Amino acid sequence: MKKLTAITVCSLSFAFGSSAFAQTPAAPAPSTPDAPVTTTAPVAQSGKEMLSGWSVKNNLIGKSVYNEQDEKVGDIRDVVLNPDGTATHYVVGVGGFLGMGEHDVALPFNELHAANDRFTLQGYTKDRLKELPQVEVK
Repeated sequence: MKKLTAITVCSLSFAFGSSAFAQTPAAPAPSTPDAPVTTTAPVAQSGKEMLSGWSVKNNLIGKSVYNEQDEKVGDIRDVVLNPDGTATHYVVGVGGFLGMGEHDVALPFNELHAANDRFTLQGYTKDRLKELPQVEVK
């Protein structure tokens, strides 16, 4: 019985150990000297490409919005862009308590001001935001 257990344990290391030696694909060489060189980040073992840059999801979506009285009035849910890529509106979830009764409103992009990892909205109270019509982004 001990031999069977030892053989099984040793066999598992061979079965799972070989997957650690996968190679990342090399970037293709340009066909002509004028062709643009494209480079990609190293491919992780899961097959995902790693990108670096500014992420809307990580840096903007879900951030709290405060008014002039330093009251939290909502959270950023989305950013609406023109076809040319310029931002026009923030979609902010307002009202409610613990997600109940909350609705999304559109606020012009230039009315929210970011400073010190915080978004401030000038000229709006909680009640005024609750009275704004609900929006749905398509």
